[in-house]
Amino acid sequence: MKICSREYRLGEFERYCKEWIWVFGIKDWTCSYRYGANVGCSAEVQYNTKSRQATLLIPKTRVKGEQLRLSALHEIWHLLMADLTTMAEGAVSGDRVLCEEHKIIARMENYIKKDCVAKKSKGKKKGGCK
Repeated sequence: MKICSREYRLGEFERYCKEWIWVFGIKDWTCSYRYGANVGCSAEVQYNTKSRQATLLIPKTRVKGEQLRLSALHEIWHLLMADLTTMAEGAVSGDRVLCEEHKIIARMENYIKKDCVAKKSKGKKKGGCK
């Protein structure tokens, strides 16, 4: 059975998204993947913060390899900040917004630490790794 390039691209996009979801420790969302991003978008995320359901979409037009990977990262960043964004839109107390902000920062710090440890273990020292 031959997989058409469109199915392959959706599978590739899903794989990239899942990779970033794992990197940032986003374990509290149920995600689905499909075609249907708005015209002019290289990807899109639609979410409901109460149900913790998200749909990540790519357009039916061709999105190339690295652009697909970066689009996945971009949409996962939106998902990562969904709670903060939703709260800020509803103008909730500053304490709740600050709490969500710290969750984001902690996830980013964990990623940077993992990245630095991996680079150090390979004998490569880059960027902010000390």
